[in-house]
Amino acid sequence: MTKQTRCIGIAALSGFLFFLDQYLKYQIRLSPAHSAYIWKPFIGWEYFANRGVAFGLPVSALFVAAVTPVIIGVLVWWLWKLPQKNQMAKIALLLIINGALSNYLDRIVFGFTIDYLRVFTGVINVADAMIAVGFGMLAYEQFVKKA
Repeated sequence: MTKQTRCIGIAALSGFLFFLDQYLKYQIRLSPAHSAYIWKPFIGWEYFANRGVAFGLPVSALFVAAVTPVIIGVLVWWLWKLPQKNQMAKIALLLIINGALSNYLDRIVFGFTIDYLRVFTGVINVADAMIAVGFGMLAYEQFVKKA
């Protein structure tokens, strides 16, 4: 498998996760009152309109609308400047960028982010997981792999 083919595959996976997140958000919007649990009330499916940012921290919607495109732009620039051999960092940045774009789209269209996966005390979405996994991969690359 060539590096170019691998990059296309990585981008396709990240894009698929973006569309999966948007599809699941659409599904929960169809029936926001419907909840389902694997382990009530800790693991399940429920609608939550998240007006905060990471971990529900309250931040001005205007601030988020202004700053998010700048952050995404910096991440895209970083992705563009990374050496071809640094595949893990490229995957991580693609996950973060697509996760941020998905949540940003919600904020622009609805004024909040739609979360739907109950995980213990919080409600998250696939985009949140993409961002968290991406940051974890960057941390691993920076601190563990280089050690």
